[in-house]
Amino acid sequence: MNNKELQWFNIIKNDRDLIEDSQIFSIENPFENDQLNNLLYYFRKNVNGGNFRTLRNALKDAFITLSIDYPNNELKRHIQASEGLKKHVKDIEEELIGRYQKRTVQNKCEEYINCSNMDVKPQEVIDDIKSMVDKLEDSVTEGESMSKSEAIDLIFEKWQKLATKDYSDFVKTGIKELDDKIIGLQRQQNVILGARPSMGKTAGALTFMANISPNYKCAMVSVETGKHGLIERLAYIMSGVSGNKFTSGKDVTQEDLNKVNLALKEICNNDNYIIESTSNRSIRNVARIIRKIKRDNHDLRVVFVDYLQKIESTKQTAPKHVQIEEVSGILTDLGKKLDITMVNLAQLNRDTEKDGKESAPNLHNFDGSSSIEKDADIAILIHRSRQGAEEASQEGSTTKPLFKAHVGDVQTHDKLHTAFIVAKNRDGQTGWAKARYNSPCTRFEDFDMYDKDSYDSF
Repeated sequence: MNNKELQWFNIIKNDRDLIEDSQIFSIENPFENDQLNNLLYYFRKNVNGGNFRTLRNALKDAFITLSIDYPNNELKRHIQASEGLKKHVKDIEEELIGRYQKRTVQNKCEEYINCSNMDVKPQEVIDDIKSMVDKLEDSVTEGESMSKSEAIDLIFEKWQKLATKDYSDFVKTGIKELDDKIIGLQRQQNVILGARPSMGKTAGALTFMANISPNYKCAMVSVETGKHGLIERLAYIMSGVSGNKFTSGKDVTQEDLNKVNLALKEICNNDNYIIESTSNRSIRNVARIIRKIKRDNHDLRVVFVDYLQKIESTKQTAPKHVQIEEVSGILTDLGKKLDITMVNLAQLNRDTEKDGKESAPNLHNFDGSSSIEKDADIAILIHRSRQGAEEASQEGSTTKPLFKAHVGDVQTHDKLHTAFIVAKNRDGQTGWAKARYNSPCTRFEDFDMYDKDSYDSF
């Protein structure tokens, strides 16, 4: 028995996410051991057929089928003997793929060495082996199955829709000036929503979610805030009720309770709101959660991840920027593979607040790695005045401007100037989108809208 082959099977046999990520799982006869090749064939057939509720049952049935061909096989004892380490599965898989390719080439060479046909020309042998090597590379290379003509057809379809103002392929964020800039969120996009600490990364994502979920299924996956905390914040955003009333226990009216209860019922009863949190911050775990959400919700459109720099890389000893680069790359690729919009929250450093200044953030302010903005199709930076917010909270209002055209505007703490800065947009406009921040309920609103004070109007 080949220990590496058995170890690989032991690792993946109970993990659907590892199976979906595996390059070996779809290869015909990748192992030296014929019994293991047959077991993989039956197991793969059961998994892809979808007739078994669990992987355990799919494997159990595969063993039953295998026993018909190999009545006295000891494979079951070896497979069940141990559990491999999941973090090593890619290293093992790469080694097994190398062995599989080498073995296949050796068998082809031996076939020609033992060939009795002396009329075979050397160039034909070389061409045949080259063709086989190319096929081996193709069998373990992950790429899009879409042809060039299919891609062109999609482009023309997109252009035709935009020409007729058909924006059905775009998901609106609900912030008018922002949607005017980016049109909306598209499938397979990697969108970065960045902000300095306490400027509203999570509030921005939850506001977008509250605007999107009545029409589309979207999810929030957080490694920072617990599920109950996210749901509570979402309820305040949807109801327009100040969270401070409930955390302080003061001035809570029956009307406030009714509004929050209505929002909580909507979150609970509407399957379009999907909220998950985890204390396991590893990127593999986060990716596993997102894949499971997609499996359970085929019509999933948008996933928010809170937040990027908090997620742990598999390269724990590498420099921080290398770790962030891996996390960003995995999430970007996952969005394309699952055909969803991935909105990754990211923290900006405080460089723009040095010396008491409050300059607008830019792409250089992402904390930890330049790969965050490089991977992004769209980068949106939230900009607010921290000093203005503090003044409005203490004095009841502020006149600290964020926009030149609105110098002298009186801003109460529920109508604070906010800018969504589209700092990067591969498919469209960049620039500032005006909005307001309703601090008591942590909700972002259209700049010219002042009457969002109830869940019904929201």
